[in-house]
Amino acid sequence: MAAGVGDDGSRIGFGILLGFLVVLFGVSVVAFVAGLLVKVLLHLKP
Repeated sequence: MAAGVGDDGSRIGFGILLGFLVVLFGVSVVAFVAGLLVKVLLHLKP
């Protein structure tokens, strides 16, 4: 196997992993903010 092919494959795999982590982080942040917002709205309700 050529070194260039292996490099390319690992780079693509790393990119996919990085994208997955970024999406996971974004979803968790959105969920956290939404939960915080709901908590605040419920607290403000009389």
